[in-house]
Amino acid sequence: MWYKTQFRQAIFWWLLLCSLDTFSNTPIVGSVAPEFQAKTLSGESVVLSQVLHQGPVLLVFWATWCPHCRSEVPALKALHAHFSPRLTVLGVNIAINDSIPAVRRYQQAHQLTYPLVFDQDRQLRKRYRVVGTPTQILINQQGRIHYRGSETPAIKTMEDWWTSLSVSTEMTKTPLN
Repeated sequence: MWYKTQFRQAIFWWLLLCSLDTFSNTPIVGSVAPEFQAKTLSGESVVLSQVLHQGPVLLVFWATWCPHCRSEVPALKALHAHFSPRLTVLGVNIAINDSIPAVRRYQQAHQLTYPLVFDQDRQLRKRYRVVGTPTQILINQQGRIHYRGSETPAIKTMEDWWTSLSVSTEMTKTPLN
């Protein structure tokens, strides 16, 4: 019987250590966003540092099977319509239990007009330490993370943040309202 207790304790400590590694290097608000290069479903190359020259970037990590991701679509579409082209919205499908054809069908069914990336090798998900969907990461023009959360920032909130997103190097840590 003692071996079951020891086994459970070993599993507990192993899981704890794994989670510490996952979260210890997680890019947080105020930190520099990890650079990346990816291809959209339409074949365009996206390099974070180049896109930031145009304005802030909102990374949206999602999956076709995620009900919370689906509920964020109307707010994301409204945000994209309101701020485009000043804000780049980039949908990043996490490629878990999904396929490129399924993502294309989802894109058409939901009339998504912002670019989508299929993170086949999961490098973006790993680089940004995404453990759940949806995860949204807003990066200011200086390449620093301004917001990280699971909800789409409201248009009014984004307007309030806009100066610090596009001009200031000073980071504000305004909570999402």
